[in-house]
Amino acid sequence: MIIRKAEEIDFKQVLDLQLELEKTECKFDSNLVEGCYDTNEGKRRLKNRIMDKNQIFLVAQSDDEIIGFIDGRIMDEAIWYKEKVGILEHICVGKEYRKKGIAMLLLKKFEEEIKKMGAKYIQILAFPNNNPAIDLYKKYGYKEYSVYYSKKI
Repeated sequence: MIIRKAEEIDFKQVLDLQLELEKTECKFDSNLVEGCYDTNEGKRRLKNRIMDKNQIFLVAQSDDEIIGFIDGRIMDEAIWYKEKVGILEHICVGKEYRKKGIAMLLLKKFEEEIKKMGAKYIQILAFPNNNPAIDLYKKYGYKEYSVYYSKKI
């Protein structure tokens, strides 16, 4: 298995994983639209994330199969921080490949790449009841930083 930068040719397999991630996230937030990445607009946005030079988009590949991905960026617009902050936006490992350390490898490589871009911190937004993700982040040294509150009005 290798961790490498995503390429346009990876789009279809990454889309399948993104749709899997989307289904999971919809269980945590009833305001999320399931299937949005399966629309033309969703596909365009995903392809743009993969191809954006300012985005770090990595895939885990085993043989010819993309089995996971991670992506994020530097939060350049945050003038209120003293040092650059990296934002981890998405991480996903296919169901059959979970609990094998792949997410940890993706996270480590992401940290290396975002550090090369000058980031001193990484922030991740996680749903409070997504225990597998939270456990991964804590295991890898991430600390709870902030709490978001949401209210339907």
